[in-house]
Amino acid sequence: MSIWRTFTALFFKDYSAWDTDRVQVERPRPTILAIDDDQQFLDAMKTLLTNDGFNVLTSSSGPKGLDTLNSAARDIKVVLLDYHMPKFDGAETLQHVRKVNAKVKVLAITGVNINDLPPSFREGVDLFIQKPFLISQLIEALHKLVGDQPPNHIAPPPPG
Repeated sequence: MSIWRTFTALFFKDYSAWDTDRVQVERPRPTILAIDDDQQFLDAMKTLLTNDGFNVLTSSSGPKGLDTLNSAARDIKVVLLDYHMPKFDGAETLQHVRKVNAKVKVLAITGVNINDLPPSFREGVDLFIQKPFLISQLIEALHKLVGDQPPNHIAPPPPG
């Protein structure tokens, strides 16, 4: 007569032997919403910022960007905002952004001289980058805005 017995074997790994220097913790990817009327600029930002570890949402107008912000307000950490857009410009968009999510950081990217911008826009933006700019400036500014470092308010111009 055969008797079959069922048993469960538990094996415990000695975790103290792990090389903790090799363990990598994946950090959550911050979400950026880029609002600009230039589709080529949006496409480039999406590619470059995604490659740098950000989730990137794009919108080609202020109203579309506000719809996106309304639907994902908790996830979006920074709004990348162009000032000069037709019909619904950056100042109008910014006013509504602050109503939807007062805590979201706003990084303005503009070719307009910062001193020529309306005071309400200048005061409502967390950080400015003047066009043309280096991608490294943008990446550094975004990391400042999603991290704990306070921004200097105006990113330095590109060298040369």
